[in-house]
Amino acid sequence: MIKCVILDDEFPMLTYLQALCRELGNVDVIKSYNSPLKFLGDLENLDFDTCILDINMPGINGLELAEKLAGKAIIFSTAYKDYAAEAFDLDAVDYLRKPYQLERLEKAFDKAQAWLSNKNQVSAVYVELNTNLGKSRMNTNDIAYITVAENDRRGVATFSARQI
Repeated sequence: MIKCVILDDEFPMLTYLQALCRELGNVDVIKSYNSPLKFLGDLENLDFDTCILDINMPGINGLELAEKLAGKAIIFSTAYKDYAAEAFDLDAVDYLRKPYQLERLEKAFDKAQAWLSNKNQVSAVYVELNTNLGKSRMNTNDIAYITVAENDRRGVATFSARQI
């Protein structure tokens, strides 16, 4: 389930976007804001992984706000195509143009889900160990424990790999 926060200073657009999100089974809208400053004030107390950000807003724009949301999947929304390059420079997951269509919003959330899944994967790190059977190359995620040989400190007497 995607935990989403929506931020758009235009109340009718915010309401419409909330209604579209309710039609998607994998999206839970945690909270919606029409003020970027109010959102910033609540930021530390919010538990979300995805944010739909309008770009043109008073006080602080969506591009500036996105810089404060490290580790979150960002979907920018705007009526303008002019900000797309800046949005993707900030590693945006997607860039929606108003007015929204349900199919296009669903595609954006699919991209967010994929981004979140990739972010949570641990990349493989391999080490080479000297064992009583010779050299062994192992993924560090598969090593449960290592013991050092008493007679030769350069080698490993035994090691155990987790069963996959």
